[in-house]
Amino acid sequence: MASPVALEPVDGLIDAQSSQPPGAPAARDVADRLVRDAVRPPGPVRRQVPLEPGDR
Repeated sequence: MASPVALEPVDGLIDAQSSQPPGAPAARDVADRLVRDAVRPPGPVRRQVPLEPGDR
């Protein structure tokens, strides 16, 4: 069995939280919005086809 290895911080890695400018949207929020807009475009939801002939 391998002996446990202590993890040490690596200089030069960018922390996503600390490197974000103030007031900028979080990358996760931007990605979530892009995916949501791709699945359901923004704007009113239009009904495509009535379920029944007399259904409105």
